[in-house]
Amino acid sequence: MINNACVELNVGGAAPSAGPATLKSQPVFDAMTQAVSKNADLVDKVKGVFQFNLKTADGQTVVYTADLKNKPGQVKQGTIEGVKPDCTLTVTDADYFDMSTGKLNAQQAFMQGKLKISGNLMLSQKLSLIQQSSKL
Repeated sequence: MINNACVELNVGGAAPSAGPATLKSQPVFDAMTQAVSKNADLVDKVKGVFQFNLKTADGQTVVYTADLKNKPGQVKQGTIEGVKPDCTLTVTDADYFDMSTGKLNAQQAFMQGKLKISGNLMLSQKLSLIQQSSKL
């Protein structure tokens, strides 16, 4: 009799994927991180915390948080302890990349249901301030 056992099967000898998903929009967050570190005045202009819930092609959700409310401001993967988002955006990774690079209009994405926003909807319009500072 076997109790509390676990079996892991690897089809074709492939090793299980270890580690987080690779994001198409990773360069966007890298640029955002640089912009926030170089432009301390963004915190004074934006005054909000954004949480990005990005759905990857393989069904994972990757979370990024941009704290532009508390100085010095920061952007990091995951959540920031003790910081509650004012505005949460849920979108696919590919659509967020297209929105950030100007290939997809954010308002159209919202109207088509590709972009979901919860919390302070008006704050989401200040994302353009971040995007202008962090052009790819």
